[in-house]
Amino acid sequence: MRCWSRSTRVSRAPGKTSSSAPTAFWHGLLDGVVARYLDCGIFERGFARIRCPDCAAEFLLAFSCKGRGLCPSGGAKRAAEFAALLQDEVVADVGHAQWVFTVPKLLRPYFMRHRELLGPLCAAAWQTVRELMTVAAGEEKGFRPGMVAVVQTFGDQLDLHPHVHALATRGGWASSGEWVPVPYVDTSVAEKLFRHLFQPKTGSAHSHETARGPTPAGLQRPRP
Repeated sequence: MRCWSRSTRVSRAPGKTSSSAPTAFWHGLLDGVVARYLDCGIFERGFARIRCPDCAAEFLLAFSCKGRGLCPSGGAKRAAEFAALLQDEVVADVGHAQWVFTVPKLLRPYFMRHRELLGPLCAAAWQTVRELMTVAAGEEKGFRPGMVAVVQTFGDQLDLHPHVHALATRGGWASSGEWVPVPYVDTSVAEKLFRHLFQPKTGSAHSHETARGPTPAGLQRPRP
């Protein structure tokens, strides 16, 4: 296992060089992630000695790679901890729906070279939910929905696919603190609003990369 972890490399298709491969940007990063994953939980790679100050009982705990995607152990632990935090301290006892905000394939390569766009992508998702909920509830000032958003940069096939997963309330709180439910949101209107809010933020990156116009950003239908 030790020899393998030190010699593991990401394979490339025949005839492809690191400069011509579409994923050449990630090759060095992937080597390190795989190597740390192969060393995860192995005592020879490091451990901590944990001792109880009261009864003097002790045990050894191997270091983990603390990986988020590749390592199932580390990923499951982080997911469980985050879910418990949301349930206990963040999410209110009201109706929620899952929203998924996506960008067209034409714009996805820009996120490889302009990682700073991930922040505006998430901000545009929040502004979309807030504005739609405010209008649907008939409120003007002080209306506040709730949303927890996570940015993901890859798809099911581990390809470049930046998008936002969001858990949003089905309504919001008025300035008086009263809960105002919103049972339905028009997804076609949400798509147009999200495109309107996010498209200007990609202007500088878009003008440097290509002269072609972007296609509409997408929004998957909220899930109950």
